[in-house]
Amino acid sequence: MLMWRKRVVGLPCSKASPQTPIWTQFIIATLILAIKPLQAARSLQANVLTTSTCDTEASMYPKSCSPNWCTFNNNTGCLFPSVNVDYAAQIASLSCKVCTQRLDGVCSRLPSTFISSHVKAAYCNDAYLVVHSDGLPNHSEGIATIPNPPGAGGEGLNTQGAYLQCVTRSMTPQFLSYKVPLSVTLLSNNGSNAASFPTGASLNVAVLPQAGAMGVALNGLPIFPANDNHDAYFWEACEADICNAHVGKGGDYHYHGDPYGPDCLYGPANYTGASHPPVWGYSLDGVPIHGRYTSLTQDGWAVEFDKCGGHTHGDLGYHYHSYVMRRTSTLASPSSNNGKAYVAYMPGPMSCWRGDISKIPNFWQDGQAAYDNSK
Repeated sequence: MLMWRKRVVGLPCSKASPQTPIWTQFIIATLILAIKPLQAARSLQANVLTTSTCDTEASMYPKSCSPNWCTFNNNTGCLFPSVNVDYAAQIASLSCKVCTQRLDGVCSRLPSTFISSHVKAAYCNDAYLVVHSDGLPNHSEGIATIPNPPGAGGEGLNTQGAYLQCVTRSMTPQFLSYKVPLSVTLLSNNGSNAASFPTGASLNVAVLPQAGAMGVALNGLPIFPANDNHDAYFWEACEADICNAHVGKGGDYHYHGDPYGPDCLYGPANYTGASHPPVWGYSLDGVPIHGRYTSLTQDGWAVEFDKCGGHTHGDLGYHYHSYVMRRTSTLASPSSNNGKAYVAYMPGPMSCWRGDISKIPNFWQDGQAAYDNSK
């Protein structure tokens, strides 16, 4: 049962304090996009105007966004313990503090925003949007056909770069809680959150968490960076299912990429009558995450993204977008895949949070952004 609560659970009540293309280039790019949408780039981040999905890219792996050149890992699937969580009891058992409830913005439309029965509670206090979920998807998934899913039974790689032990081809319910600040302080264009990360908590290739979520989707699923915890892009590591997600070593299903498609979180139907790509999640720095651009007529198409994968235009405040780009694998192991091309369905944020996380109290716990129940 989905609950809409007016009291915060376990959270404080105090508020937390390129070069622009010329018009000729834009016209040429538009013509190219009309013919080969995945070959043309609009901005520094190679944002592409496309409705391409893993189905239309014709992957050799059914229900997978992993490249065709991936090798299938036949290791035994991991077995996760059966979990039966009384979510109402779990939420009720958490310590509560009576706070002033925000009723503006997303707080005024919670029942229509969080769209899955797997979201067990969602509410606002004076400082945060708080979401509790069971961590299960409300759409199709393809974890059985991921070429090389994460290994949960041990460390070490074989000659094909696969884990020696079991691999994650099943999932188990979780008890996840997220807090998203309702007020955002943006860093300057050249600013960085690097100094706000605990030692070892950041990826080497991006100023985003090395482990754990960077955001929450509207169905209550965690959104992880596009890189795995070995700094490889999710797709070159051959770990993607049809909705750009997989299962981690704890049995948790989570996104590493854009969950766009007819059988995923959002798709073409969500654009009907809309002038701008829809919101599909919220980053833990407080910034909304919008879907990819699919039409030249959509608001903000001509406004380039910054280094974090976001921009501001019109009446919209700063926000991120997911987007699609072509990349070339740089994996050292297995070396046979180095230099091979693949499609990356980036989730947004791209390589950093633009929101200043130093202004968010209790943001970290045990090296992860605090999207659990303890703070």
